[in-house]
Amino acid sequence: MKLASVKIKGFRSIESLELTLQDKGVTFVQGANGAGKSTIFEAIYWGLWGKPIKSTSLSDISTKTEYRTSKWEPTSVEVEFQLKGKSFRVTRTLSDLFIWVDAQLLPIENKADGQAKLEAFLGISSNLFQQGVFFAQKSLRLVDQKDTDKREILESLFDIDISKYASYAKETEQAIRANLNSAIHKIALTEQQLQTKISSYKQNVGIRENFTANIASMVASKRTDLDVQKSDLLLLPNDELELVAPKEVLMTELHALENRYHSNTSLINKVNQKRLNLPLLDETCPTCKQAITWTHEQVAEYDATRAASLVELDKELALLEAEALVICLQKDVKEKERNAYMTKYREYSEAQMRFQAINNKKEQLKTSIAVLEKAIFDLHGMECPVSVQDLETIASEQELLTEALEHWQEVKESLEQKVELYKYWATVGFSNKGIKAYIFQALLSKLNTQLRIYGESLGLYVFLDVKTETKSKNFSIEITTLEGVVKAYDELSGGEQKRVDLIVSFALHDLIVATLVAPSFLVMDEVFEGLDESGLDTAMQLIRSKAETCGVYLITHDIKADISFANILNVKSKNNLTYIY
Repeated sequence: MKLASVKIKGFRSIESLELTLQDKGVTFVQGANGAGKSTIFEAIYWGLWGKPIKSTSLSDISTKTEYRTSKWEPTSVEVEFQLKGKSFRVTRTLSDLFIWVDAQLLPIENKADGQAKLEAFLGISSNLFQQGVFFAQKSLRLVDQKDTDKREILESLFDIDISKYASYAKETEQAIRANLNSAIHKIALTEQQLQTKISSYKQNVGIRENFTANIASMVASKRTDLDVQKSDLLLLPNDELELVAPKEVLMTELHALENRYHSNTSLINKVNQKRLNLPLLDETCPTCKQAITWTHEQVAEYDATRAASLVELDKELALLEAEALVICLQKDVKEKERNAYMTKYREYSEAQMRFQAINNKKEQLKTSIAVLEKAIFDLHGMECPVSVQDLETIASEQELLTEALEHWQEVKESLEQKVELYKYWATVGFSNKGIKAYIFQALLSKLNTQLRIYGESLGLYVFLDVKTETKSKNFSIEITTLEGVVKAYDELSGGEQKRVDLIVSFALHDLIVATLVAPSFLVMDEVFEGLDESGLDTAMQLIRSKAETCGVYLITHDIKADISFANILNVKSKNNLTYIY
């Protein structure tokens, strides 16, 4: 990928700027802090990927309103590059994306579709681009990334996305499994047809062999059943029960006794009420409410009269209670007679039902006898419905079905083997534990070789490892000094951390150039901060080596290295807008 030029308008502090990029040599991008040095290259990054580096909000992309001049134009970035023998021009605005390939506008459905097509041409992920091509000052370094992000970066670098192969294997497995299911269905259908033919053959042979014998056996069986039923019939009684008394008479008498009992009870209640209602001597006049004084003779006379009345009422009550007892006894007798009658009546009804069932059974047996006798008569004049030719035809069809079943069994076994084969590749062979892990480890070894080469120069050995056999795929980075002391990244000094970042970026860039799009540039933002003089000299030697095959842009506000061999790109800020001089 050869980056040719970039045109920037209305992007952050840039009002309008054009830059032709070098494909070889070192270019120092020099300027004061805040002049907009990094902004120029962030615009290139945004033009290609549509993502900012310094923030996550697109609202920060446009030039601030208070800094716009009359020449200000809406935000847009146009990047031109050559890739695989074709010329590309990408123009991005805040709302649109346009892609020209060899001067032909590429048809895209929407911005997302255009971005997907552009990234397919570029052949490198935005995260990997930041790690190995655009060493942005404020971007997260590889060693600080989460394990999943580190793996994604390396997988995109190694270009070992074999999910398409796993998908192909899965699709092929499903297609073969569909054929297998079809073959299994054919086998089941053929087996069913074969079993039907076998059953048909046996049935027809049995019909020929047992035609008359079976009918005779059936007749004999029916006659045996008939004899048994006749014997059972003879054992049943034929006499009818006689009822002891008419039901209506008993019920009338019982009802009359109940009426007498209720009448007697009513009379008893009336006598008791009379006893309760016998008057007492009033103590006050009911009219004037004055106290009444009775003489002894009046009280004695009243008590004698009241006592005589109670004696008469008690005699009447005793006669009524005696009569009630007699009525109850008569009722008990009649109820027992009624219960006895109902028992006899139920027995009579049940017997009548049994007799009716026996008569019905007699009629059924007579009908069955008539049908059997007619069937025996008809059978004597019948011929066997199955001929020898019929049996030969069925046997021939049976043989053809047997051959077809053997054929489909062979097809099924072959398809089962293929299903297992593609299932293996879909679930294991092309999985993280299969060939993908093997390729990943091989290419990781290649990256570690490059890391060791740069580590020899910069004084620290960096070794990357991924446990592909574990479910979590733990990622580890081992940093060792030339003296053999192992340290964690957080334990390193600022200068040592800068050396590690340079080692990783140089190694990643080597592999990107060797395996992917071979970008003709490398951007390194403030890479000299924290480096001592020895580290600076070594880094510049490596950068000069890189510059022999690509354009290296070093963004810095304080050049400490030898710049006699390099180009200088001065970036200045005027009225908070970025210019190149």
